[in-house]
Amino acid sequence: MDRIEQFAALHSGGFVADVSEGVKPFLINEETAIASGEEYEALIEQHLYGEEALGVYPLMERNGLFWVNWVAVDLDEGDISEPHADNLVALLEKLSIRSWKEPSRSKGFHVWVYLERPLQAAMARNCMIGACRLIETPIKEVYPKQVKLGPGKIGNCLRLPYAATRNTGRQQMGDLTWEEFTDTAWATRCAPEHFERLHALYIQTEPAKAAFSYSGTNDSEDFTGRARTIWENPFEKDRSSTLYRFAASLLERDYSVEATIYWVTQLDERVGKFKDREDGPLQIERMVESALRSL
Repeated sequence: MDRIEQFAALHSGGFVADVSEGVKPFLINEETAIASGEEYEALIEQHLYGEEALGVYPLMERNGLFWVNWVAVDLDEGDISEPHADNLVALLEKLSIRSWKEPSRSKGFHVWVYLERPLQAAMARNCMIGACRLIETPIKEVYPKQVKLGPGKIGNCLRLPYAATRNTGRQQMGDLTWEEFTDTAWATRCAPEHFERLHALYIQTEPAKAAFSYSGTNDSEDFTGRARTIWENPFEKDRSSTLYRFAASLLERDYSVEATIYWVTQLDERVGKFKDREDGPLQIERMVESALRSL
C-alpha cells in the first residue's frame, strides 16, 4: 500500500464531501462519492496535490450497524481552543492512544484519533466524549456527530488535513509533511479494543439527571395562542425555527422547562428535526434552555 492509499485509508468513511467552496457531497456520475476504493483514492491525490479540497462523512453502514474508522473533536472556542486541544492530546497520550492536533482551516483545532479497524459509531463517540468530559473539553463537535442515519441521510463531514489549497501553517500536523504524517499515523493507529477502554470515563462522567418537575398541560387541546397555531400547523417554516418558537411560546405561558422539553419532543416526532439523532434529546434541551434565556 503506497502513502496515498494509506492517507485515504486513515480517513475513509461513508461518503466524500467537496469543501472547496462551502460543504456539499462530492458527486461522481450524479451519485455521492464513497469514501473508499480507487475513485476515492484518486480524489485524495487531488486533495493532496490539486485543487480539490475534501471532507469525509465518517459513518459507514455494515449489516444494519454504523461504524467509523476515525474519531475527532472540532474545537472552535476562541483563545481557549488550543489549550483544550493540548489537554486532550496529553490525556490520550497518558492512556497510550496516539492523537493528532491539527490547526483547522482558519481558526480552531481538530484532534484526530485513527483506528486500526472500524469501531461501532456509538461506542467511538461515547469514548471520545468520556475523555473530553474528564478534562472539561467541549463536546458539542465530537465526530461522529451522529451514530446512526435515517434513509437518504449521510450525517456531518469533517474537512481533511493537508489540502493543497490550505492556508500556510493550517490543516497540517505540526511541521510534518503529509508523507511524514501518514507514515507515523499509519504505524500508530489505535486498536479499537484499546480505544473502547475510554468508555469507563463516559460512564463515570455521565451528568446526574435532575429530578423531573412537570408544570404544564397534559393535553395538547389546552394550547392557546401561538403555541396552538404552531402545534396545528408546524410545517410553515424551517424545522429548527418551528421548534424554537414553540418552546418560547410555552415558556411564556409559564410551562416548566421539563414540560416544554416534553412537548417540543412530541412536536419533533412530527417534524423530524432531531428524532433520528442520538443527540436529539440533548439538542432539544439546549434549544429550550436557549429559548428560556431569550425571555
